[in-house]
Amino acid sequence: MMTSTFINRVSRRRLSRFFIAPYRALFKIKDDGKQYASLHDFFTRCLPFSQQQELSNLDMTTDDIISPVQGKIAFVGETKGQTQFLIKNQTYTLSELLGQEVGITNNYACVLFYLSPANYHRFHAPVTASFQYQKALGKYSYPVNDMGLKYTEKLYAKNYRHVYRMNEQSYFIAIGAMNINSITTHLTQVPTKQCIGEEIGFFSFGSSVLLLLDQSEYKLSSTLTEGMLINVGDIIGGRAHWQSVK
Repeated sequence: MMTSTFINRVSRRRLSRFFIAPYRALFKIKDDGKQYASLHDFFTRCLPFSQQQELSNLDMTTDDIISPVQGKIAFVGETKGQTQFLIKNQTYTLSELLGQEVGITNNYACVLFYLSPANYHRFHAPVTASFQYQKALGKYSYPVNDMGLKYTEKLYAKNYRHVYRMNEQSYFIAIGAMNINSITTHLTQVPTKQCIGEEIGFFSFGSSVLLLLDQSEYKLSSTLTEGMLINVGDIIGGRAHWQSVK
């Protein structure tokens, strides 16, 4: 944990820009990194302008759900109205994940995204929705990689995280990693309407995103599988009457 805190501090200093080149090489990142003042700036880099334009030009009335991040799908499942459900072979309840008592009366589709150090670390609205509230939970953040999952019980209910409610019964959970506990949000006033593709915030070091989607309103594509690499903006599902990926 002390090592992670040290990395967080050092990565923000100007001298850390000299680590950008080896970082790029280690994780095979295409961005040349020349315009960044620090390793932290590089890690939290924006999308290329053309991709930003694609997201900003999305039809806010579309029935599609898009991936909010670039990364790997670590888990896909559903709650089936149960009070407990499995994520990566560990049992959770909605109350544990959301930090409040929740009576599970709905079926939820669940998809968990893992962002590696090589990925783009900003996250976007997967649908056009009213974000009803936001709160921070958890004190520490453990690694969200395979090792962390193996040795940390109920990792996603312990790690520092930001919880957002989309519309009435769906949730967006941004989960920190590596004890950095740095999640920056742009949603300073809630409730607020977010259009599909709009940037919600960013992670400063390591992360996962968990979507819990009320199946009376949304459904995931049947093509999603664990281990699938995905880009921000890729279609992952749609509203309840949605039929297939376009």
